[in-house]
Amino acid sequence: MIIHARYRVLMDACALIVLLSAFEVALSAKSGLSNKAKLSIGVLLDVRSVQLRPLLETKMGETKEGSSLLFQPHISTVDITDSFAVSNAMCDLITKDVVAIIGVTNASSLSTIQSYSNTFNMPFVSIGSTQNFTTTPGFQLFVRPSFMGAVVDLLHHYGCRKAVYIYDSDEGLMRIQDLFQSLNTRDLLIDLDVRRINSLPVAKDGMGAPAGVDHMTKGDTSQKVFYIMDLEQLDVLGVIRYLKKEHVLSGIDLNIIAVALDLVPVSSSNTDLSATNISGFQLVSDGSADHVIGLHDSVFTDVMKSTEALLVDAVDVVRTAVEEVEKVSPGWLMERSKQLDNQVKCTNFVVDKTTHGQILMEHLRQVQFEGQTGRVTFDENGKRNNFALEIFESTSGEANKRVGKWHPEHGLRMSSSWHIEKTVILLINNTRPVHFVQKSE
Repeated sequence: MIIHARYRVLMDACALIVLLSAFEVALSAKSGLSNKAKLSIGVLLDVRSVQLRPLLETKMGETKEGSSLLFQPHISTVDITDSFAVSNAMCDLITKDVVAIIGVTNASSLSTIQSYSNTFNMPFVSIGSTQNFTTTPGFQLFVRPSFMGAVVDLLHHYGCRKAVYIYDSDEGLMRIQDLFQSLNTRDLLIDLDVRRINSLPVAKDGMGAPAGVDHMTKGDTSQKVFYIMDLEQLDVLGVIRYLKKEHVLSGIDLNIIAVALDLVPVSSSNTDLSATNISGFQLVSDGSADHVIGLHDSVFTDVMKSTEALLVDAVDVVRTAVEEVEKVSPGWLMERSKQLDNQVKCTNFVVDKTTHGQILMEHLRQVQFEGQTGRVTFDENGKRNNFALEIFESTSGEANKRVGKWHPEHGLRMSSSWHIEKTVILLINNTRPVHFVQKSE
């Protein structure tokens, strides 16, 4: 009797568990999401950015409070400069029925990615280079902001009239085009000499001058010299040391503008930085008050790097948009799954696509939140807007000091900076020098 009673209790408990599980499944089906369901997200990483993978997997595994949405990443790592490899990776990710793709782009891969993204209505959220312009909105979203307007405004603030722009990548060439577009919108007179460098010699006498700077000569002692450095492969401090040794007269201050979203690491113990002024930008806030620019505030050293912060924000952009779509159109994810029962194909000239990508893309462009890189919003073409950059300066290797802020709509606001009277700015290209002059009215 006792055994039968225990058996009956056990059966009743099992029945209750089954009923509760059925009820939970019914609720999940109504919302289009399951507590254990994972949403497939494609990820395209460059072989040179594999260090981002642990951060990406951690961020993908997070769940927001009150949300049952969990991302399942499908990661493809390729040489982003190889268009054929990028094409195969995009095709492979699309056939995995991913909702969107997050990834790295550069000048050589952007057109290939855009082609696949637009053809298959596949939203692509980029943390890499931003296209210069577009005629119609595509299926790309660029989390990394374009900030050449900040460089132009800083040049104007310093009273620059001549410049040499040193760059070492195709992305740098794209940013130079952005620089010209920004100059066209401002009433400035600037003579630009654009050059590209590929490497620096250990010793000039043994290896010769690096390509791009072999024709540079000692600066004019009557003018301050500015070098705008847009370097991804070469070390900014290494280039500074070379210029001070080979191309800058002793006793003349070397003035640098670093085109990057992270600050140049400096140290007062480095005697090579004596008589060197470095201006730079920072996208990731160090936690200080947003609207207060303290006189020469020091920057914190434990700030997340911009690429890592952009990746975190890219994941949140997709998560926010998917949750908003599901809120506005309950069952959207379930309906999408039904329409994709037959695997999407992108080979043999077969193109399968649904309207779900278009719906998600519309919500992606409307995303708004406070992220690791500040306020995250986009314009109608998928470009970042309404962001802010902090301006920092360092003199003779001293700690970077906050001296201003820049906003794409409100422009540059400076609290103080080292005094500039006359300026020559150096910019570098493996083709002939480019000169641009815009007369003021």
